[in-house]
Amino acid sequence: KKARRVEPGHLGIPTFTIRYCKPAHHCVATSSRRLVTLQSRNNSVHAFLKSVQNSSWVSAHARSIDMERRFMVDHWPVILLVDSEPDLYQACKTEVHSILPEAAVYMLQSHEFDGASSDSAPDFIIVDHKPGVDPLQRIRHLHDRFPATPILVLIPIDRDDMTASVLLAGAADYLMKTPHVHLRLPLLIIAHLQRRAERQRLAASQQRYRRLFDSTPIGLFRCSSEGELLAVNPMFGTILGVRETSNLIGQKITDYFYDSEEARRWQ
Repeated sequence: KKARRVEPGHLGIPTFTIRYCKPAHHCVATSSRRLVTLQSRNNSVHAFLKSVQNSSWVSAHARSIDMERRFMVDHWPVILLVDSEPDLYQACKTEVHSILPEAAVYMLQSHEFDGASSDSAPDFIIVDHKPGVDPLQRIRHLHDRFPATPILVLIPIDRDDMTASVLLAGAADYLMKTPHVHLRLPLLIIAHLQRRAERQRLAASQQRYRRLFDSTPIGLFRCSSEGELLAVNPMFGTILGVRETSNLIGQKITDYFYDSEEARRWQ
């Protein structure tokens, strides 16, 4: 038996440990998810990896990796259509699946939505204009219930006066309801999901920085070019003998210099 490490990163699948059993001409791959035993012709690693890629669970994983690489979205989205007509729902669902094949697309009417569970928020909401339903009230209700979820509103062509009011009500964007409006949905959905993912990554990065800044056991501060303190960590306050570090914000860093000559050089 001969062991070899293979890194099939270009396939978007986990690392495999491949062992050749020459007498039986079998190639055995062990991963954390499953054991796959396949016939390998001429002990070809390339042929084996190609066969593994075609298996269902690896294909799904590869498609997920490809989706994340292409669209910068970390999971297949859940999309909710509210007050949509059945024909438009099917057209939107087909078009979305042409680009996001494993996205979950659901339809709810107004009377069904009020009793629906809000345990998990959808990733994207599309609100259609339905006669007899106040779209602005529906948008406000959805925005209050799912504040982090982008809301797209479909506006009838003869109601372009609603464009400003739907944005003020909490919608992230709108589309005029033309006969081919469904063709524009997938890329618009992806654009909004990318923006939300970027905001989430930025917020997470800021939280990590803040935790590091506050927990570092040395005094850290940030000041303007004029020497005005903008941010200080708890250890910096301890060094200066100040309990409430918020009291330092806005003060001049040079006021705490021991050497007055050094303070003048900073000014």
